[in-house]
Formats: sequence, structure tokens, C-alpha cells
Amino acid sequence: MKFKQLQFPESLSEKGSIQSFMAYVNALEEKKIEAKLVEKINLIIDQINLYEKDEKTFIPKLKKARSKIVALVEKEAKLVPIGYYQNQWMALGMAAFGIPFGVMFGIALDNMAFISLGIPFGLSIGLGVGAAQDENAKKNGRQLNVKINI
Repeated sequence: MKFKQLQFPESLSEKGSIQSFMAYVNALEEKKIEAKLVEKINLIIDQINLYEKDEKTFIPKLKKARSKIVALVEKEAKLVPIGYYQNQWMALGMAAFGIPFGVMFGIALDNMAFISLGIPFGLSIGLGVGAAQDENAKKNGRQLNVKINI
């Protein structure tokens, strides 16, 4: 089953968001995914094609739809773009590890100004865990040959 074409004005064809979306869909076409998932993605593309085609409204809605498709494909087909887990774990590492480490530094040094020292530690942990998961996805053939900014 084939994906539907994204319809957009020629004036927006050089926008990075549109090129990124099209590259992602092309990478999905290279992989064999279930027809049911292709139908779900085609429904989202149909919704995008109904959007107003001016830049101020179309591009943000396209980005939101792309994020929805990426999450759907990750959940159902376990396929991810390059750097997907690294992006996910970077924020998680800062929140789950960085802030508690910062609080520990602040309490231990009796100065809560040191709370910001934990953020780089959490960032490093998150990037490390995410990079390991991305490497695992690549090794198992679950990584698409495209990098997108989510």
C-alpha cells in the first residue's frame, strides 16, 4: 500500500518542515509496514491536506501531525528516526535525574544556588541512555534512514 501525497503550495516547498515530513514518509515507504498502519497515516495526511495552506497555520499543524505520525509508527511498528530516543531521553534525564541531583548538591553544600549543577548531569545521563537505545534500534533494524527534529 502506498502513502498519499502531501498537498502544499509551491511557495512552501523549500521549507524545512515540509522537506522533513516528505523525507520521513519516503523512509517509511522503504520499510515494509502493515497496511492498517499505512491507512492510519494516510488519514492523517488527508487531514493535513484539508488545512489552510498559508505558512502561519499550515507549518505548525504539519509539525504537530508529523509528531503524531512518528509516535504512531514508533508505537505500532517500533520504527524510529535517527536520534529519536536521544531526543526523548535528553529531556527526561534533565527532569528525572538532573533536578534531584541538583537538589542533593544544594542541600549538601547548604546553598540552593547549586541546584543548577544537576541539570548537566541529568542531560548527560539522558543523552547516554538515549544514544544506547538508538544504537540498539539501529542494530535491530528498527531505525529509519532519516533524522527529523521533533
